Order: sequence, then C-alpha cells, then structure tokens
Amino acid sequence: MTSDIDLPILEAYDVSPRTGFLPEIVSCESHLHPYFQPWIRVTRDLPSLIMDNRIRSVVDGLPVLSCERLETTSQRRKAYSMLGFICHAYIWGGEEPADVIPASVSSPLLLICKSLEMPPVATYAGLVLWNHTVASEIDQLYHLDSLATQITFTGSIDESWFYLVSVAIEARGGPLIETILDAVRCALSNEIGAVTAQLLCLLE
Repeated sequence: MTSDIDLPILEAYDVSPRTGFLPEIVSCESHLHPYFQPWIRVTRDLPSLIMDNRIRSVVDGLPVLSCERLETTSQRRKAYSMLGFICHAYIWGGEEPADVIPASVSSPLLLICKSLEMPPVATYAGLVLWNHTVASEIDQLYHLDSLATQITFTGSIDESWFYLVSVAIEARGGPLIETILDAVRCALSNEIGAVTAQLLCLLE
C-alpha cells in the first residue's frame, strides 16, 4: 500500500542533495562589486576596529549603499553575513550597547533580509553556513583543514573553529538528508528491504 503523503523536494527549500543546508557556492568578498568596498574594508579590519574601540566611528562614516548590485542570492547572502557582523560589532563595540544602528548598516540590511526572508540579527546562517571558504573540492568540506572563516569578531583561531566545526558537521550530514527521504519513501511503499538498506547507509 502506498501513501498519499507528499515528501518535501529539497530544492524547494534551498537544500542541496550534496551539501545539505550549506550552499554549494559560497560567495566571498571577491565576488562582490567593487562598489561594496566600504563594507569589505570594515569586515576585513573588524577585529582591530573592535579592539581599538573604533568600530562605531568608522561605521558612522560609512555611506548608505544601494543593494542593486547584489545580483545573485549568493551575493545577497554574503552581504547579509557582512552586515550582520558589522551590526553586532557596532551594538557591542562601546562601553554601553548602542540603541540605534546607523542607516549605512540598517537600511541595506533590512532590504537584504526582506529578500532572503531572514531576520536582521546574527544567525546561524550568517555566522556559519554562509561564512566559510573551502580550500579544495566541495567534497572536502567536512575536513577542517580545508576550511577557513571569512569574517570573525576577534580574529582568533578559537572563534574560527567554533564556526567551522559546525560547517564540517553540516557537510558530513548534508548527503544524508536525501538518504533519509529515500528511506521514508520506501517505508510509505512498504519496501522493508529498501528501508533497511537506506538505514544501513546512515551508519556508514
């Protein structure tokens, strides 16, 4: 007996059968238009700006940039990650938390959040899923030695590894999502042998 239950299609939820919730293509700053250099400079220097207590004065001097040159989802994700780091660095980068975020950050961040359907705060996606680079093939994503963070608050190895361990776990588990769905499909069709085979794949 088969079931009428419709199982989710991974692509409809922007989930990759190869990398799961990690994007197959992660934009780095070189993929952004030179127009966005003001954001790039801040995120490159973020640890020192925070350490020297200059983050707020630098961000206060940033221009309000248009988001029109963010042409792809990958680029918008990169911008979301960058602005998320800048936003939180600004909030906590003084003796007291800031109550107001400058328009140079808040205006483009809100537009990008609306496009990506994300909240305007630091999220797991912005800190981890969209904030890494891989030194070799995508199949090596789960090897920590092949990974690096793009942005951190402190510039420390500890912070990088805090993010990258999660990236490696996501990469390792990504292909298993399709395996689990296949097991459910087989179970709905009462294909016991196939279900067992899929479950055994999860153990490997």
